Amino acid sequence: MLRGVFAAALWFSMLANALAGGRVALVVGVSNYEHAGRLANTLNDANDMAAALKRLNFDVETLLDPNRLALEGAVRRYGDRSVNADVSLFYFSGHALEWAARNWLLPASANLATERDIRFEAIDLNAVQEQADGAARISIVFLDACRDNPFSRRLAVTRRGVSPHGLARVDVTLGGVLVAFSTGPGQVAIDGVGAKRNSPFTGALLKHIETPGLEIKSLLARVTRDVVEETNGMQRPWQNSSLEGDFYFLPPPVVAAASPAQSLVTLDSMFWESIKASRNPADFKAYLTRFPKGVFVELAQNRLAALQQDAAPGVKSIGSPQAALPQARSPRPAALSLDRDETASMIERARALVAAGDIPAARIVLRRAYERGDERAALELGGTYDPRVLRRLNITVNNSLADAAQARDWYVKAAELGSIDAIYRINELDLKNH
Repeated sequence: MLRGVFAAALWFSMLANALAGGRVALVVGVSNYEHAGRLANTLNDANDMAAALKRLNFDVETLLDPNRLALEGAVRRYGDRSVNADVSLFYFSGHALEWAARNWLLPASANLATERDIRFEAIDLNAVQEQADGAARISIVFLDACRDNPFSRRLAVTRRGVSPHGLARVDVTLGGVLVAFSTGPGQVAIDGVGAKRNSPFTGALLKHIETPGLEIKSLLARVTRDVVEETNGMQRPWQNSSLEGDFYFLPPPVVAAASPAQSLVTLDSMFWESIKASRNPADFKAYLTRFPKGVFVELAQNRLAALQQDAAPGVKSIGSPQAALPQARSPRPAALSLDRDETASMIERARALVAAGDIPAARIVLRRAYERGDERAALELGGTYDPRVLRRLNITVNNSLADAAQARDWYVKAAELGSIDAIYRINELDLKNH
């Protein structure tokens, strides 16, 4: 219980530290255009995105149906808030168009009679990006604005510089920038499917953006999959990124580390599983030495006593108390594949012991596997002595663990049993020592 509380507190502490640099966002939704038809989903998209970002500790300014002056003022404030921010995010849901190879965002007041009006009635997306580029550590742009646009169609009739469909590709030159469009350059996005509250792109973003431990590139891959599926392949989101590291809207939760007592019980069980069928008294002595208060101490003592009794010269088992103990059956031929599977299981248990840092216990398990004539066990045993292998496993190499000569001896045994890998390791050791 206390460990769970501690883990939760640690995660929230790490989350607070991750967000300490500041997260800022400007969310814009335009639906009620004064000189074009109304868009059904854009205000829902903007409001829902703003709410999600606030839950993710973004300082959000939300702008609904702004005129050009209001939109320009919000963009300026966005630039000021982006200075020294850890991440800045701009989201726009509404109409936009491509003109002169640039993308222009259209506020509610936009009135475009000719292409000369664009510069005065719309906001250049480049101007928005410039507000955050170089100011925030990471700059993100989500543009759900590639809808079938009446302004574009109207101007494209008489002017070649205006694209009738979709937006232009956005090139990313500075580091730490990601731009995502609801559909590919030159394509048209769907405002909504049926009676759904959100557009396909924003709906998919909202579905995944609060998933703990989901890195942004993986997030957008899921968004693309959902949008393609919902639109039957008619719409495929597009992105361009210069992010140089990972970014999480919600960092992965911290997993509480096992207590020393839990770790000891786990090693105890793994050790016991590896020797419980053994006929070698030394294995049970090793268990009792390693785990004098272990879970299986009584079983180990009984098994050791039985094996020692069987091994004592001149002692008859008939009529003695030991006669009640199960006797080992005479060896019978077993399927080779089953024997190899059991040996492979022993090797996997040994690897788990190595990963837990218990090299001596792993060696005991591997020796039992090697006694079955398995070259893999000999190879793994060599690795528990090989300084190079131990370093690769991030295990501190010291004189009590590492022994190149022992490693070579075990590699030779593995090679004699047919291991090609062992020959390579012998050559590597010999090269290192000459």
